Amino acid sequence: MPSVPRSIIACGAVIPTRAGRSQPSAAKPVSTENAVTTSQIHSCTFSSEAICHHQAAASTKSAHPAIVWRRTRPASALANGLTGIILRLLPERRGRMKARPDFKSRRNAMLHRDEKSGHAILFTRHERLCMLLALRGGRTPRMARKIVRILCAIAAACAFVLPGAASAAGKTKLHWYGQAAWKIVTPSGGVILIDPWLTVPTNPDKNSIDELTRVDYILITHGHRDHIGDAVEIGKKTGAILVAPYGLQFNMKSMLGYPEKQATAATGGNVGGTIDLPKAGAKVVIVNAIHGSELTPPNITPAPGGPSAITSGNPVGYVIEIKGGPTIYHTGDTAVYEDMQLIPRLYHKIDVMLACIGGHFTMDPVGAALATKFVNPKHVIPMHYGTFSLLAGTPEEFKHALRKYHLDKRLIVLKPGGDIEF
Repeated sequence: MPSVPRSIIACGAVIPTRAGRSQPSAAKPVSTENAVTTSQIHSCTFSSEAICHHQAAASTKSAHPAIVWRRTRPASALANGLTGIILRLLPERRGRMKARPDFKSRRNAMLHRDEKSGHAILFTRHERLCMLLALRGGRTPRMARKIVRILCAIAAACAFVLPGAASAAGKTKLHWYGQAAWKIVTPSGGVILIDPWLTVPTNPDKNSIDELTRVDYILITHGHRDHIGDAVEIGKKTGAILVAPYGLQFNMKSMLGYPEKQATAATGGNVGGTIDLPKAGAKVVIVNAIHGSELTPPNITPAPGGPSAITSGNPVGYVIEIKGGPTIYHTGDTAVYEDMQLIPRLYHKIDVMLACIGGHFTMDPVGAALATKFVNPKHVIPMHYGTFSLLAGTPEEFKHALRKYHLDKRLIVLKPGGDIEF
């Protein structure tokens, strides 16, 4: 009687069998000329091109058998994902593998199917794991299938229960006051304000400053009064640490009265720098913005005949990386510029982009749409529009401009006073 081949093809990989074992004479050996090694069973896949190649070989009466892919059951998607992980964790079995008699019949059945069809049968990951469990652990295929079902049930419970519990405890909350003013509450409970003009006319909550009980950091993008806003008052009230371009930070201390101890060189930086925000469980990267940064009245009272606009550092944007939360890019006031493409490459994939769209002083909706294409965030929220008549850009125009780049589905529109969680 012919000897059993030294391998059985399963899911594109080879499972060794004991050499020299005999099979019924009706069984035909399976060709293993192009078979992969046993160590590849954990990570092998077949492309459609490979399948076509083998089928073509069979049609030309080649010695290589055609390959037939058995479709995975619809309910086994989770099982396949889990078993793919388990297959990589299974230790490599050395030496000969023991096969129980009841598994032998299944092995013969595989060869018998091969004889009938003339094809090498490719099994699903689920079936492959059952065979591996049976070969390596000496268990029957039926027991192996039960083990797989139990593991899948555990995985399903983890998929539905654990992520829900984690997300409930790990939300990052964004609140938009209007213009460019934002409050970010991180998963650790830290509070960050950006350009805190809380008394902006479009803010429906006129008691926003009084309602603040905790602020850990205030981030200012540049020196214009609609961005410095109420920073000094809030800083004195809450003890918040000031993060700002270096020159602006100095002027805010010396000219506007921001507390010295809350505005040190540790949190005064410039473009390209990274500042840790440990109280909020975050860090911030300072990025470029194309704009101006002057202190003007009513923030300052110019001397008679003196300048009424005092340059105060460079305008910037901020990329805020939150531990256990999203990465947020606040553009500040800026025009679109091609180097925005470097932001996700150099720093981090952006989850939420807060983009100015008002025009006149900043990019308009068309420019903001191109900036969104450059940054490629998961979500984009427009800001800095509608506060004054000159800021005429609208979310509707922004959405229309985003549609050109097939990005309109990423748009989220908030009204001043609105909240959103990520």
